[in-house]
Amino acid sequence: MFMTTFGLQLVVASVYAIIFPSYMSLFFFSLPAAYLLSTTSVHMPFARSTTQLNLTLQEVNYSLVERQESLTGYISVLDNTQLGFRAMRCDHSLLGGEWTRRPPNYNPKVSDPIYAVFTMLEAVRLVEPGSGLTRREDRDSNALVMYEDNHPLRLNRTTPASLIQHGIETTVVEVDPVVYKFALQHFNFPRNHTAVIDDAITFVETARREAKQYDYIIHDVFTGGVEPVKLFTWEFMQGLDALLKDDGVIAINYAGDLSLPAAGLVVRTIRWVFPECRIFRENGDSEESTENEPLDFTNMVIFCKKKQGTPLKFRPSDENDYLGSQLRELYMYPRREIGPETFDMANYPTVGQQILEVGKTSILETYHTQSAIGHWNIMRSVLPARVWENF
Repeated sequence: MFMTTFGLQLVVASVYAIIFPSYMSLFFFSLPAAYLLSTTSVHMPFARSTTQLNLTLQEVNYSLVERQESLTGYISVLDNTQLGFRAMRCDHSLLGGEWTRRPPNYNPKVSDPIYAVFTMLEAVRLVEPGSGLTRREDRDSNALVMYEDNHPLRLNRTTPASLIQHGIETTVVEVDPVVYKFALQHFNFPRNHTAVIDDAITFVETARREAKQYDYIIHDVFTGGVEPVKLFTWEFMQGLDALLKDDGVIAINYAGDLSLPAAGLVVRTIRWVFPECRIFRENGDSEESTENEPLDFTNMVIFCKKKQGTPLKFRPSDENDYLGSQLRELYMYPRREIGPETFDMANYPTVGQQILEVGKTSILETYHTQSAIGHWNIMRSVLPARVWENF
């Protein structure tokens, strides 16, 4: 109770009243307001306010499962009772979720995510090693799935869950213990993995000293309009390069406005470290790559090989890759490719051919407000206004 926004405000007010007794009379005037807030606001973590909140949400076909303030914000889990999905929210962003309602006799081995891009990240297993080499069997491989520090993760638990289901030894790095707890409790996240509750940069530095290496790395940070800049710098990418085996593959999920220079900065920095890359927009209903698409806010995945000299290619996917999931069969294999020329200087003349370096990221941060507004406009179309305002 006291380790919440409301609780800490109450503690601070009480401390001021004790230290400065002359303000005690003013403090008493604030008590009615505090009482009214604690008994009527749906954001207070009490049984009565939660009941009232659910009555409001049920009017728009939602139901609150659990909520808790945490390191990265106000975390809550809710169910859509009309369409049949469960989602997680942190502050102004819908982090993701999974479908809970399934057709008869449909039982995929791993739940289907509500965001198709999460299944596309699983295509990291489909990248061929090149040079006549054979990819190691899943049971002999390992993977690192990294979520972002100081921002909430997208609730992409389906990617590591699918890697685990394939028999790949998987390590998950997550900074927020509440998000991780909710994933275990409310999203059936498998427990047979290595969990590291830590800052991503700290983990990479430690893993480098310990000479750890991985066949696959998933860099799936939350970029809801505001890039976690330090996780896209040249230095951080160099750290990931050191953790990748010689024939390894990295998949980097980036969500942002392709019309803004921020996208060019991010992609050029990644390709500075990993020259052998291919970039794909989130798969839609089209079966083929779409050329000349508008530059707009989108989810994209950047697949890169560590070893240079051979083009990055995907092997054909098969039933084993889909894990019994129709959604994976439709959306996992990357199709809507973005040419690297999209991120050349000609499209972003204000930033030229710069890359992101530690201590030199202000140019990227310049575009945060504009990109965040674009992301928020999308979020407002995903859930009803009453949900955003209340849960």
